[in-house]
Amino acid sequence: MAEPIATAAAEKVVENLVDRILNFILRPISVVRKCNENVQNLKKQVEALKNKNRSVERYRYDVGRRGEEIGAEVQAWLTEAEKFIEPAGESIRVGDEFAKNECFLRLCPNPLPRYKLSKKAAQITTDIAKHVQEGHRFDLPPSHAPPPQQEVAEVVEGFEEFPSRMAVLEQIMKAARNPIVNTIGVHGTSGVGKTMLVKMVKGKAKQDSLFTAVVMTKVTKNPDLKSIQSDIARDLGMDLLPTELPPPQVADRIKAKLKEAKKFLVILDDVWEAGIDLEKVGIPSASELRQAMEKKNEESSSGQQDVLRKILLTSRDPNVLSGMMEEKDPVFKVHELEDDEAWHLFKKIVGSKVESSDFQPIAKEIVKKCLGLPVAIASVGKAMKGKTRQHEWKTALMELKRPTPEGISAAVYKPIELSYKYLQGDELKQTFMLCSLLGHDSSINDLLKYGMGLTLFRKAKTVEETRDKVLTLVHSLKISSLLVDGHSNMHFGMHDQIREVALSIASREHGVLALVDEDGGKDWPEKETMKILKWIYLSNGYPELTSNGLNCPQLTFFHLSNKGCSLAVPTDLFTGTDVLKVLCLTRIDFQSMPSEIPLIPTMLRTLLLDQCVFRVEALGAIVGNLENLEVLSLAGCDIEELPREMEKLTKLKLLDLSDCTKLKVIPRQVLARLSKLEELKMGNSFDQWDDVEGRNAGLAELTELHMLTALEGASIESNDSVKKLLKKTEELYLEGVQGLVDELDDEGFQHLKCLHVQNAPDIRGIFNPARRLLHSQRLLMTWRSKATEMISLKKVKDVSLATICGP
Repeated sequence: MAEPIATAAAEKVVENLVDRILNFILRPISVVRKCNENVQNLKKQVEALKNKNRSVERYRYDVGRRGEEIGAEVQAWLTEAEKFIEPAGESIRVGDEFAKNECFLRLCPNPLPRYKLSKKAAQITTDIAKHVQEGHRFDLPPSHAPPPQQEVAEVVEGFEEFPSRMAVLEQIMKAARNPIVNTIGVHGTSGVGKTMLVKMVKGKAKQDSLFTAVVMTKVTKNPDLKSIQSDIARDLGMDLLPTELPPPQVADRIKAKLKEAKKFLVILDDVWEAGIDLEKVGIPSASELRQAMEKKNEESSSGQQDVLRKILLTSRDPNVLSGMMEEKDPVFKVHELEDDEAWHLFKKIVGSKVESSDFQPIAKEIVKKCLGLPVAIASVGKAMKGKTRQHEWKTALMELKRPTPEGISAAVYKPIELSYKYLQGDELKQTFMLCSLLGHDSSINDLLKYGMGLTLFRKAKTVEETRDKVLTLVHSLKISSLLVDGHSNMHFGMHDQIREVALSIASREHGVLALVDEDGGKDWPEKETMKILKWIYLSNGYPELTSNGLNCPQLTFFHLSNKGCSLAVPTDLFTGTDVLKVLCLTRIDFQSMPSEIPLIPTMLRTLLLDQCVFRVEALGAIVGNLENLEVLSLAGCDIEELPREMEKLTKLKLLDLSDCTKLKVIPRQVLARLSKLEELKMGNSFDQWDDVEGRNAGLAELTELHMLTALEGASIESNDSVKKLLKKTEELYLEGVQGLVDELDDEGFQHLKCLHVQNAPDIRGIFNPARRLLHSQRLLMTWRSKATEMISLKKVKDVSLATICGP
């Protein structure tokens, strides 16, 4: 009995021993045979790591753009990911070499190196897979690709390298490089070119890579904290800051971002008072900069400067600068142009004909009247360009010699007035007047809304045609040097002196009452004056609104913006304004008003209630009787639901619901009944389409809007309703899309003319080469995302491909 048991045990031991020996011998052979498979798996995992790395980079960028703190674990993950790339790449390279030399029956020479490579590839693959899995905690929906790199140099159109300007520029740049200097001041009379000069400083600072962050904002006489913070946040790449974020929290995020930059230059242009509180903006004061620098110098043993933080201030008044700077900080004055510089600038604008004997004496006198101020020389120069008759030049000189209104320098007023008089047509002149009301860095879309309401552009029949007309007129005013570029191609600005003159002309000649920020102390007009007013623009409320109605029988335009804490709008405010066409009430809290909602004239064509607060019943009461309304803007409003009364707006062409972040309810069939609607703007707004409760609007309603040509910013998913819209789309803006663009429309975008793709890091390409469905023969494409599949445009005869960059 014992013998069989012993035999079985012995057999078991031998069997285990043989298994171990075979495993010892065969396992390495298996590892060797799987060498190529392991290397291929490693390739796939490296690609997955690269994709995840881009995803985490987007996460870090999105968090930074919102001004939030980026956790250390994000950078730790990215750093660890980089460590895998080199060893993985080397293993793949060696594996590819081995694959070329593989022998018959997959037997191969040098098994030992292959064995080591196979084990290493398998281990790296496992480690990378684990790291990719850990990276999922940073996942975000596809949103915004990282920003393009800063331009090597910022082009400042109109800057002339005159000796008087270059000398000051060099001094400022020298101070900017000096680690001891914290604050730099620049002063000079209005219109002398301070803003142009510091724009050059900004461009040079970027070009020379002196700072990791360079930001610039215009302060003005009555600073708008939100506007200043918005400019700075945009330059810092923080343009995803929530619109409802209060200024103190924005200031904290700006300060954190500047601290992170270590080397920064903040340019505050057009400062009027030394009392501006930089802390509220999020900018350290001069004393804080000095203390931080001294502390850093004490801590630094090498003496190498890794921190460089500067503030550059411009002002008309040197006393304002001295109140904000320390005694040792440098201050530079921008003088008027020298006589030869002024003549050179004028001749460059007008042309060489001014050198002829017929024109030169008169032209020289005209230039002298401008007193070396570039803004005046540019205005009158553009006005005289193309004037070929001597009597035209004599008339211009006579106009410049006429007396001017009190309070404005003749050297500025007369050239700008002359430039205005020489504008061709009432359309252009009235557009200029509207632009002067809007002022600094204003929106083309606001100008469009106002112009539509006032019927300034009678030949334009659609919203698109009107926008083209507005862009054309704004371009003409820029050519005349009466407008300047804004922060984007959909914004524009106006020099302070030009605005001052324009408002004076508007007041004297066109029945315009404009009380902008700096005019808060002016008296309210007498009743007789009110009767002849056509436009009223109040940029910061006004106490006289408590009176019994405006009683302006000719009034067609009324704008009231509230920058204070509270402002009551009387119920009878618009009594006696029966022909009112445009009404803009901004930042009004209707919800807190003790009285009823003001009665609004029913002939209104444009109504802007941007950033207002009200209950749905209040909004319904406002819009319920406005059946002639063509433009309604509720951008940035604090509202949760649209009123059912909006379905009565059957003449509405443009509806702006942008940045209504709390909007959750759009009653069914309200949008569908807006039969004339051409443009619907919904960026950062409503996204509850076809909700399960069945009370919200469905996407199918949009297909019933046969006049709709532009749907901007709507958060939607592709379905049958969306595909119906796309079939008639001529201009398509895509953001955050995945896959191939032509997957959105099986029939190939039969009417597509313009395609704009941006912030779509997960997109693979545009059109599937196998399908070739695109019907358009002309296509403009703006591309701001990397695509791995190229474009099949066989039928397209004219392709314009612009702005191509990858993440």
